[in-house]
Amino acid sequence: MMKKLLSVLLVAAMLLSVLPMGIFAEDTDGAAYAGEETSLIGISADGRTATAQASGQGLVLTAIYDRSGKRMIAYAKGEEVTLPDDVAGDGECVARAFLLEEDTLIPVCKYAEVNMGVLKKAEETTEPTEPEEPKPGNNITAEMKNGSLWVGGSGTLDGSVNWPKDIDLTAVTSIVVDPNASFETLDAGAFDSFTNLTTLDIGGVKNIGENAFAANTKLTKVTIRTGKLESIGDGAFALESLGGNTVSFEGTKAQWDAIGAPVGAFLDTTTIRMTDSTDKGTIVSGTEGSNSYEDAEPTEETEATEQTEAEEKTPEEQGDMTLEEAAAGGYMVLPEGVQAEEAAAAEEMAAFSGKTTGKQADRTTTFTGLMPGQPYQIVVTKLTGAPVEDPAALSQMVDEANLVYTNQKVAGSSGSLSFTYEVTTHEDVLVQLYGLANKRGIHLYAADGSDLDKTMGENGTVANLTLKLGETASYQLRAEVTPVQWAGNLEWSVTPEGILDVDEEGNLTPLTAGTAYVKATVKHGTYEFSATCRVLVVNEKAQELSDVTLISTNAALELYKTSGFQLRIHPQLGDKASTYAYDADTMDSYDADEALGHLIQSAKFASKDKNNDIVLNDDMNDLFDLKVMDDWSLWLIPTDYARENPDKVKSSYKSKIVLCTADQELLTEETLNISVKKSLPKLTASQLTINGFYNEKTYMPDIKGATVTGIYKEADHANSWPSWLEIDEGPEGQLFVNPDVTTKTANAKVWLSVETEQWAIPAAVQLPVKLIYQAPAVKLASSGITISQSDSYGVKDKLISQDKSLDLKALGVTDARVEDDRLTADYDAENYQLTFYPNSDSYKGTFKTNVYVDIEGSNRDLVLPLTVNMRAPEMRVSRTNVTLNTLYGDNADLDIHMTPADAAVPELEEENPLVISCRKGSKYVEVDGELEVTYDREKKTVSISTNASTEPGANYRVTLNPVGQKPVVIAVKTLARSTKPTVTLKVTGSLDLTYYKKGIKLTETFRNMFGDVDIIEYMVRKNNAAPVDFFDYFQAKNDDGEYLLKEDADLKAGDKLTILVYAKNSEDVVACSGSANLTVKRTAVNIRLSKSTLTLNKDAAQILKISYTVSPSGDNVKKADKPIVTVSPADAVDIVEIDEDNQTIKLTAGAGAVYGKTYKVFVKASEADRAATLNVQIANKTNSRIRLSASTSGTIDPTRDSTKVYVKYRASNFNFVDAVDANGDPVYPEVTVWASPKGRTEDWTDVSANFEIRPSASRASTYSILKLPETVLNSELKYQVRVTLKDADGLDVTPAKAVLKVMAGSCSVKPDRTVTIYRSDLKAGHKFRLTSSDKNLNSVENVTIVDKTLATMYNIEPLGDGWFELRPSGANDAKIKTISIKLNVFVRGMKIRTNAKGEKLPNGTVTLKLTVK
Repeated sequence: MMKKLLSVLLVAAMLLSVLPMGIFAEDTDGAAYAGEETSLIGISADGRTATAQASGQGLVLTAIYDRSGKRMIAYAKGEEVTLPDDVAGDGECVARAFLLEEDTLIPVCKYAEVNMGVLKKAEETTEPTEPEEPKPGNNITAEMKNGSLWVGGSGTLDGSVNWPKDIDLTAVTSIVVDPNASFETLDAGAFDSFTNLTTLDIGGVKNIGENAFAANTKLTKVTIRTGKLESIGDGAFALESLGGNTVSFEGTKAQWDAIGAPVGAFLDTTTIRMTDSTDKGTIVSGTEGSNSYEDAEPTEETEATEQTEAEEKTPEEQGDMTLEEAAAGGYMVLPEGVQAEEAAAAEEMAAFSGKTTGKQADRTTTFTGLMPGQPYQIVVTKLTGAPVEDPAALSQMVDEANLVYTNQKVAGSSGSLSFTYEVTTHEDVLVQLYGLANKRGIHLYAADGSDLDKTMGENGTVANLTLKLGETASYQLRAEVTPVQWAGNLEWSVTPEGILDVDEEGNLTPLTAGTAYVKATVKHGTYEFSATCRVLVVNEKAQELSDVTLISTNAALELYKTSGFQLRIHPQLGDKASTYAYDADTMDSYDADEALGHLIQSAKFASKDKNNDIVLNDDMNDLFDLKVMDDWSLWLIPTDYARENPDKVKSSYKSKIVLCTADQELLTEETLNISVKKSLPKLTASQLTINGFYNEKTYMPDIKGATVTGIYKEADHANSWPSWLEIDEGPEGQLFVNPDVTTKTANAKVWLSVETEQWAIPAAVQLPVKLIYQAPAVKLASSGITISQSDSYGVKDKLISQDKSLDLKALGVTDARVEDDRLTADYDAENYQLTFYPNSDSYKGTFKTNVYVDIEGSNRDLVLPLTVNMRAPEMRVSRTNVTLNTLYGDNADLDIHMTPADAAVPELEEENPLVISCRKGSKYVEVDGELEVTYDREKKTVSISTNASTEPGANYRVTLNPVGQKPVVIAVKTLARSTKPTVTLKVTGSLDLTYYKKGIKLTETFRNMFGDVDIIEYMVRKNNAAPVDFFDYFQAKNDDGEYLLKEDADLKAGDKLTILVYAKNSEDVVACSGSANLTVKRTAVNIRLSKSTLTLNKDAAQILKISYTVSPSGDNVKKADKPIVTVSPADAVDIVEIDEDNQTIKLTAGAGAVYGKTYKVFVKASEADRAATLNVQIANKTNSRIRLSASTSGTIDPTRDSTKVYVKYRASNFNFVDAVDANGDPVYPEVTVWASPKGRTEDWTDVSANFEIRPSASRASTYSILKLPETVLNSELKYQVRVTLKDADGLDVTPAKAVLKVMAGSCSVKPDRTVTIYRSDLKAGHKFRLTSSDKNLNSVENVTIVDKTLATMYNIEPLGDGWFELRPSGANDAKIKTISIKLNVFVRGMKIRTNAKGEKLPNGTVTLKLTVK
């Protein structure tokens, strides 16, 4: 099913701004917020609890995630979240705090994050997972074969690989990654040294990282093989050298989609060739999601997809939607302009569609069209019943009971991001994204609310307004700003000055007659955009026009299309008020309309006669209307007369135009050339399949080619319609089956007359129609029943769907019934269940009948056959022969069974309900009171028990007399007096003190005793001592029927237990006893340390943490006590903490530690278990100095915000891998970025605030450095990374320094249009936009004109986001002509450089074509 996106333009769909930050939010220039006191200070962790600190107003959400980030394992609506004891994370867990606007759920700033370490279940002792250690070897092999370097092995391919020294890396042009290899990741830096690499064949890699081949700029041929590959990172193959080339993927389109390459993985000029298809275009899905492709040449706007029969109505047609309705309709809630694509959706989720994958709960949703560098909050919520647009629903969405998942990410430079998350609920959920809409703009409205932009054609034309002096003291222009939160940044200006004034509210005050341009501008951070309204100020009474120029001199018109053609005109005001006036007849002839509110009130085709008088061209005016849109534009459209008389319309016309004001008529000097085409609408219709069973259902034809507004029978072919097909003519135009016709299958082609928005005449469309007759696939769960002819509780049967893809609701089942005098049925519509009852007790036997099912959309019954076997009821008991022991009292409980099963248990006859008789000789004689017999209809049981009068060794008969049925006889035999009962006890299982959740089962087997024993007691004898109560050692029986040992049971391995069992009667008399023996054992508990050797730096007072595992482990194993840790000698190593919950030990050098010596630390689970040994070496005094080294890979391109540099660090005499601080948190080095003017090594400045610096999640001992989107870097500076210890005061530490490469890449942009300037309107501004096929390139921030002379003739003003406005300066308008102007291009993110002459050095140049008319 095609995904439908619900773009809800709410306050809840946008953001004031974003604070760029590393781990915590901090203000930067250009960022503006509502309520600057609101901020997220940070988040801290203490054990299983994380606490956020925020100030000011806002909604704080806190959550804990496992190391994958896709599983939210704890959540709280508030500042504190605690991981429940019974929940564990997968590896190291991370807590995040989010600060959102309370009324909108929009991020106020970026999240704060803290590492919580390994969090397991409180009772768990499974092996913890430590952060991955560096793998310097990675088991990598490399050898030359047939001219290619073959790379094999496992682990990670990155910049740390030590390639064989005998291979000249710069000479390698081809690399093959062996398909039999098993690399987890291929990261950036892996092949940076292969500077001449042109050919790459990749196999045996699971994940290709971000910018993996960014340095391989000569790469032209790539082959990607299937098998192990699961993901491709952003920018991996975004190389200019691959632009226009083909990447071969050795797999199908479906396999490619499953990998999910992100938007920026390839340039949109790169072709991806699969084994079953070839696609070229922009990849619009993201990481771990499915891919789809767009045409290679994007357009500004795309037409809306027409609704098909299966689609729901749009949100506008729906009105207010509840969350349930939005999810059921397949909608998401997104910021305006954002697109989403979802992959690998699990089944049973109504909001999504897709096939179930191996990881059924995992989802990946990719969003595009976002604002780069801004944070976005995903909210996956259960449905609350509140309308989507109700702000009160937002609070419900994030309640603990409703929220399924939430997280936050920052959109990349390509404006896209992906969330992968886990959904375990089988309830309907709704996916929402909250953040800043990437759609930016200003829409201008008149004072009365009318849309001034309605006449705008191409982007860049201006709105138009006419004001009269005196009559209009003040007039307000209204501006709608998107995003609405930026409305506070709106500024008004006017050029030239002196014609009117504009204030900060958009109020216009006319001053003198003339033309002025009012501009509304929004500046927000680095973003700037505007809208312009051209205002014509005229005299109060009558304004003279000196001239009107027809700017549009050529018009291409389609006779039958409704679109018409917009003509641009330019009025020029005279120096005085007009004194000329013409009579009312002339006004009428021009169809003048003063109510228009414009200076120009009408327009007609005209010319001048030989007397130089204006003469209307009646023939053309009959055929074409000229509607005045405003004083600057006319709308040319054919008249109804022209369309009704096409033979009278020629292919071309020429005429001038007369324009009429209130008292003046002006004839244009320019002639309008009209070319007329008589194209007819061409629409197509797909075959419509109609199911005749559903004779009350209507069907909408699927017609493509235009927007349908009405469907009718085509008159010329109306008689050819088949009798079985009807149409409801009108806007809906739905077809349906004639209910009076019995035809079941047929084919026909019918003609429709289709009205559309785009055409003034209907289109004749042939519609293929196929009639089928297919009843819904519904059946009875049982097509035959057996039922009692009387006293029936009813027999249940169900309707079931035979179609696995559709349930009964989807099949339209609404009701079911039977129509039979012998049988009736109740129908449970909620459960689709029928309960059958006999109509009377007079009928008995087998017969056939039908169940009639009502189906929505049809008045036909779905007939389901049913066979009924109606029988007389009969009572039976579970046993008819019973043996009892009279010695201690005995009983037998018998179950009553009815045939058929629906029959009620009958009452016994009132006068003679039951008879007890005893065999005396050869006959049975009725006796009284020798047996106790209880008949229970409700419980459906008969109980027979002995009493003091029961004869041992006797034979009895108990005869039950049910009303209306034959007697039931039960034979009862009693044992001889000398026969005593016995019991045997069986013990299943064993007692192991280690496996405390594994218990024993006790089973008693009785002989010569047949009823239930009233009392069973257990005792325990330990090592032949006196018996004690069984529950001194054991817990009560659990749900599995086992007795578990008490944790404090006084037992040890080798103890011998005897379990004694006593069976007693109701008078507490022991009837029999038995016993069983077992021996207590204990499985040894072993401890395994994560390290066998550690080195401690005594001078650094370093705390190291090691982890341990306990074996055996698992839910059945008794939780290990705190292990016993001993040191030899005791003062050499101090044990800082033993954490048995997380199974870690922290240690540091003790007071008695001697430089250079090695000490042993022994760790064991208990005194009875074997110890594990840790060798702790104290670093030599001479080697205690801490030395750090660092290396960098990659380049930061200031003009591309997505570029990264990785910093790999190493330390000697300091262990980062195992080091923790006093709180137990991992110790990371402090990484900072410094800058200095080239040649001045002593003048370094800390510029870390310009970068996001954080430990790499995928690379050990590595930091990633990313330029913040709002910052500007100076490539004339040299940059340096410094790595040192935090809080290193007093320590002898040598910090590491490495070069941070900052260099701007090539810049290639092109204008989106040719700029056209009209000599009659030289004061107008003209917009154009510079765009790039490089999706990673930042937007163009500014341009300048290269030619100095042209630079004085034209002004170019940046509007933001790559938009610019060109306007003649007025300095030398006489020399303005058609020309190509070369522009210097300056891209956002890089400080503008200058040469020795002080001239600004651009990132590139571009040519703008300028046409003058």
